[in-house]
Amino acid sequence: MLQTNDIGVLFATLQAAYGHQWAHKADAIPVWQAKLDGFTPQEIMSAASEAIEKHAEFPPSVGQLLGILKSHSLRGTTYIEDLRPTGHMPYTEWK
Repeated sequence: MLQTNDIGVLFATLQAAYGHQWAHKADAIPVWQAKLDGFTPQEIMSAASEAIEKHAEFPPSVGQLLGILKSHSLRGTTYIEDLRPTGHMPYTEWK
């Protein structure tokens, strides 16, 4: 579970990157914590680093950070593993 301190580290990082443009204070921590719950602190800090590179002129909103996090999450696949035993296939099955 995401801790309040993790969001504090995120806020400090974004404050350092954006200076006076970063307007969020401690009262916004519960909102960000609720929205980012389910992601690890490492994923969040990686997304913050990417946001700083992509949006150098303005700080990201929680929605933009969520978008970056979701773009990195694993996507479902339609791949079906072949569980048939290896070897020769009977002619009738091949035909």
